[in-house]
Amino acid sequence: MKLKPIKEKLPLINVFKDMFSKTDTSSATSLTIDMDGGITLENFRKIIDYTNEKAAIETKNKIVYIYGTNLVITHCDRHFATACGIIEKIEIFAKER
Repeated sequence: MKLKPIKEKLPLINVFKDMFSKTDTSSATSLTIDMDGGITLENFRKIIDYTNEKAAIETKNKIVYIYGTNLVITHCDRHFATACGIIEKIEIFAKER
């Protein structure tokens, strides 16, 4: 079976929800990947490390590592961080206490 390339832009796919409070979802961190090579982290704490091959982002309880090539942070404010590039791998680890 031969697959045909997708020409239209697909909707965002939410692939990760990390609920920090069972009653208050306003502090929840969500990681969203779009099919054009973009990734958005909502409600993060800070960007720990950033190069064109790796980004390390701290949330309340986790560290998110994004690996790829030609990574560029295209938007960053106190609520959202958005990066694009060729994303190869995402790792999520609990923060050490």
